[in-house]
Amino acid sequence: MFNRDNPIGKNISIGGEKYAVVGTLKEKSSSSTGDSNDIVIVPVTSLMRQNSINQVSSITVQANSAEESSIAKKNIENYLFDYFGDENYYNVFSQDEMLEVLSETTAMLTAMLGGIAGISLLVGGIGIMNIMLVTVTERTREIGIRKAIGAGRSNILIQFLIESSVISGVGGILGSVAGMLVSYFVSNMMGITYNINLPVILAAFIFSLAVGVFFGLYPANKASKLRPVDALRYE
Repeated sequence: MFNRDNPIGKNISIGGEKYAVVGTLKEKSSSSTGDSNDIVIVPVTSLMRQNSINQVSSITVQANSAEESSIAKKNIENYLFDYFGDENYYNVFSQDEMLEVLSETTAMLTAMLGGIAGISLLVGGIGIMNIMLVTVTERTREIGIRKAIGAGRSNILIQFLIESSVISGVGGILGSVAGMLVSYFVSNMMGITYNINLPVILAAFIFSLAVGVFFGLYPANKASKLRPVDALRYE
């Protein structure tokens, strides 16, 4: 707003009212509740007069330390009870309670997404296994030729396991890229911070390879057990 100049002492207009800048806040990271940097702190009396408000709906209190937050909450509850005489007139929430609710919600979403991911992996793994079974059937003569010129069971087994892992690995790469793109656009729409966790992406890719190897074991084992004579005369 001030072309990177020092804003202290300058004026800004908010809703037609001029306010003098007397200080700035340190930059904070965004959260699920929005961007903490897009706020302006003004005197409460000026805000109430400007917007014709005659009451305060909420007050935010900060404790001296995280360890004292529960004590501060209890003291505030005691003060409000003495002031109003009825606990139904007010509500006191602490970040610990909000974090607990958020953790429960996150755990429920994680379990739901884990179930969806498990079903997707099962369906994808079965698809890979079917593709590899078709591949083994179509390449039966090739397997017979390889065995006839000296290839052992392990060679055939490794060949088809590599092929199945390549299929699942490509799927893992495409899925990771799609996930990052969707997360990027959703985070921009919701105004929250977007971070890429490389270890998680690497773990997802390795897991996709493992899925390919697991579901490719049966087709690869079937291919490795083919007899050269039967495979060569297969049409």
